Amino acid sequence: MDVTAIEPDPVLFDRLNSRLGVAARCEQFLDHRPAAPYDAVVAESVFFQMNLADVFAHTRAILRPGGYLAFVEAVWTESVDAATSRQLHETTEQLFGIAVGSREPMTWRDWSRQLTRSGFETVHAELLPRGSAGHPPTANWPASIAAMMRDPRLALWSVRYRARKRIARMPPGMQESRIFLGRSMGESVGRAM
Repeated sequence: MDVTAIEPDPVLFDRLNSRLGVAARCEQFLDHRPAAPYDAVVAESVFFQMNLADVFAHTRAILRPGGYLAFVEAVWTESVDAATSRQLHETTEQLFGIAVGSREPMTWRDWSRQLTRSGFETVHAELLPRGSAGHPPTANWPASIAAMMRDPRLALWSVRYRARKRIARMPPGMQESRIFLGRSMGESVGRAM
């Protein structure tokens, strides 16, 4: 099985490249032009940062007909308004270097419409359990303490992260996590690549 991993951040790319070598590419997803169409594109928490029409059109263009798109994303619920999504986007981007959600209040209904317009049929879509969006996994405290003993800088990072997380607290019910598996229908639609 051939896999191509795309990471635009140079620091993260160095880690990825050390694991995957030539299978890793340091580039933006929308700039990626494979030599041959892919059977599948898999993403986790990255599409919300981009224009969905562009992302899904590009994905269709790099997939073979009938190819699969799978992703997990945190999306806004119907209870968020434009001012709140913009404020949380900007605050979290400034504090953490990455936003917690899209600037616009794109709900799952918006995502679904754009997927359909872009030529994807839904194979499976699921709302993940509450707490999936915006919450780190339960800490393994013994492993965390051992890691801090090996590298004391982690203790400072942990304190800083927790303090910043309090500043940018996500109001309850504003986001939900969704998992999607879809198939491209027929020939690619949308913009030419």
